[in-house]
Amino acid sequence: MEKHFTAEDHRFIREEARSREYNKTEKKLREKLRLHAVEKADEARKKTADAAAKLAKKKDDLAKVKRTEDEEVIKSMSKPSLKDQLQLYRELGVPNIPKISVIPNKPEMCAALLAAVQWYKSEPQNTSQPPGNSGSQSAADKDIQGIMEDEDDFSSDLE
Repeated sequence: MEKHFTAEDHRFIREEARSREYNKTEKKLREKLRLHAVEKADEARKKTADAAAKLAKKKDDLAKVKRTEDEEVIKSMSKPSLKDQLQLYRELGVPNIPKISVIPNKPEMCAALLAAVQWYKSEPQNTSQPPGNSGSQSAADKDIQGIMEDEDDFSSDLE
């Protein structure tokens, strides 16, 4: 590089550096870049906080849902109630529950929910305490509580 630069080139570069330093254009540019980085970090923090709030809201909504196993009650449920029940059973670990977008109509939702109930009843670890036990928490409530504790651990990791 030194071979190709003349004394005049060096003088020009020094003058440009001095003029930029004097005008503080580089300093202004660095400040803009710093402010932009801070703004992006704030947006990311806000997005993470929004995701955590959304997860907490879903958790609260799911905690309000009472697990239903009665076929007649299931068939008389509305679509939003069926969606909540399907989500509840999905959270309880029932496999092969299709996504809500895949089952758009009520009869298919009822069939999926009845299959989930049947699977949940057939699993030995789920039948240790019958649902609707009046003495203490039901098995589903304990399962939901375990799920909420796991999500609490997850949401605390986000902070």
